[in-house]
Amino acid sequence: MSQRNNEPQSILLVEDLSDKRLISHLREMHGNLPDFHIRRCRGWGGLKREIRLQIDVDDRLMIGIIADADDELSTRWSDICQEVQRAQKGTALPAQPEFGGTIVGGKPRIGIWIMPDNRSQGELEDFVAAMVPEDDPIWPLAMNYIDTIPPEHRRFLDHKVQKARVYAWTATLKSPGGLLSAATSEANLNVDSENCLMLISWLRQLFSDEDKG
Repeated sequence: MSQRNNEPQSILLVEDLSDKRLISHLREMHGNLPDFHIRRCRGWGGLKREIRLQIDVDDRLMIGIIADADDELSTRWSDICQEVQRAQKGTALPAQPEFGGTIVGGKPRIGIWIMPDNRSQGELEDFVAAMVPEDDPIWPLAMNYIDTIPPEHRRFLDHKVQKARVYAWTATLKSPGGLLSAATSEANLNVDSENCLMLISWLRQLFSDEDKG
């Protein structure tokens, strides 16, 4: 184990600032989660490098990992498991992510959540899209705007359609700014959506003081 000064005992690794802002918003809205520090890792590459470094910190009790599946869920899961097992030999991980988020015992206890829902291809924006209220008047217009762009004029890949829709929607907020604006009370996201409640439950279980040792 390596010694790092002033390192928190409980830490959540996320890819980017948007992830950090959204998790912070959820924690504020639900208000009864255990304490943990959120560290942005500057993309998937940065997060992957941090996994072993953070597991190896002295006195680390709990570590959470949130990563996008993108269009390669099985590969992303395999990469994360490989990094965890290199740092914590003998750790038994399931062959695929668990539906409600994966948690494995040991010291540190390790939790893994693959955006958007541990079973689908996608990313943070897909998670956010499921939080847009059903009666939001702008969401159908944002979807229509993106969906009616002729294929020859689209500058985004096919699997990024939902991401484009979300950013078209956030462009209509009082302070347009993509997911950084979405993760505010102004956006009126539904923090009690199914995926959201599963994520909150996973965070609560992972960072609970019960059975931490």
